[in-house]
Amino acid sequence: MHKRSATTRRVGVTLWVMLPVAVIVGFLLVMSRSYGLYVVHTGSMEPTIPSKSAVLVHKGDYKVGQVVAFREGGDVVTHRLVAIHGNALTTKGDGNKTDDPWTLSPSDIIGGAVLAPREAGYWLIYLKNPVGLASVLLSIVCVGLIWSIASSYEERSAQGSRSLSEPRHALPRPVVAAQSPA
Repeated sequence: MHKRSATTRRVGVTLWVMLPVAVIVGFLLVMSRSYGLYVVHTGSMEPTIPSKSAVLVHKGDYKVGQVVAFREGGDVVTHRLVAIHGNALTTKGDGNKTDDPWTLSPSDIIGGAVLAPREAGYWLIYLKNPVGLASVLLSIVCVGLIWSIASSYEERSAQGSRSLSEPRHALPRPVVAAQSPA
């Protein structure tokens, strides 16, 4: 039992350490000037990149055939770069039958997509909302508390010498001698 308890504790500590580290590394990567993170709102890139996906874009780095993010009419659009003719760039959504009706210049292109995790865009939008962020943080705290309680219960049952209903700090009950009436 002690071996399982130590393993359980080790896994819990690893999760509590690795989760914030992963979030911080991801945040720093996105906040660097080399990368940008965008959300795909439509199905124009399906099935390659479905709606609600996030797209990690390496700024300034793109080539024909690559999925790129670009600015068009005040929005950021994610489509495939299909042709470059001098300073005129042509794009097309994978789910569309025809090329896009606009012609882009190189300055319109943000960069090429390097990663597009499915459904991650949904979570990005959810976490931008203060209520969504608070609910995720509260859930993490609750899981940590439940994990602590479960580990404590496991340790107590492994010790076996104490009743599970008896708290650790309980003092022994005083023995009261029965007094005989005089």
